[in-house]
Amino acid sequence: MYKFDYKKQDDAKNIKFFKSENYNAWGILANTLLDIDYMKNPHYEIDLKVNRSGKSSIYFGATCAGNGYEICRGTIDITKLFNNKKLADWSKIQLPISCLKEAGLDLSNMDIRSLLLTNGNWDIDIHSIKVLDNIPSKSIDCSNLTTGIQ
Repeated sequence: MYKFDYKKQDDAKNIKFFKSENYNAWGILANTLLDIDYMKNPHYEIDLKVNRSGKSSIYFGATCAGNGYEICRGTIDITKLFNNKKLADWSKIQLPISCLKEAGLDLSNMDIRSLLLTNGNWDIDIHSIKVLDNIPSKSIDCSNLTTGIQ
């Protein structure tokens, strides 16, 4: 991973995944737990560009602090979304956090705020990942995440 300029110096990161038998991950971990359970319409807003699409699936997720050794996470398949040709240029996408909640994420104690997982060849530039609590510009269906491309 290296930093580069998008809108200003060093404000974006390039993340490269290489084909592997095991899954590789990139994520954002914080020292404190995040509680967004009070939010009415929580969603991620991500500024990104997909430079290379892999043949293997790619997943987006978040994890929460479980009880003891219990794994607490929500992960969704974003392969179809990231294979969309619109993302070859800088784009803004919105992902409903309700999709991760349906997949098992506890919104009251998130520790890894965002996570990309794949065992394929992917090359992605990310400028920002935000958690927002407003009504998305359009309705986004968890079964068709391409509706979240702006």
